[in-house]
Amino acid sequence: MGRTNYVLLALGLASAVMLSMFMQHLLSVQKTTKQSPLPKEIVAVYGSRLFGDPTLAVEPVAGGKQATLTLRSLAGVDKRRLARDTGEFVWLKLGAAEQLTRVEVRCLDELDGKVEAFPIDKPAAPR
Repeated sequence: MGRTNYVLLALGLASAVMLSMFMQHLLSVQKTTKQSPLPKEIVAVYGSRLFGDPTLAVEPVAGGKQATLTLRSLAGVDKRRLARDTGEFVWLKLGAAEQLTRVEVRCLDELDGKVEAFPIDKPAAPR
């Protein structure tokens, strides 16, 4: 093989590596733009009772979609009340848009790390 073939091979390998890097960057940008702004809104409203950032996952289940909000509560915070407040917030913000059928809030305790799951009923329509 001549020198020209080696140059072409090197250019081909370099372009394949660059294309791979661009595709990885594109995927990471798409993931960040698809994330819901709702966890940030929850921190803005309920941040004084939270430890860290909450996560939100919307998954299909039989008969509709379920939103699962996972958050870490500060020590001494009433987890049931925090779950109810944040769960109703999720219902109000995402319920109609995502066609939710269930909302579940999972509270992790800051000290012992125990997880408690609270199913949150759809709030009644205001009169």
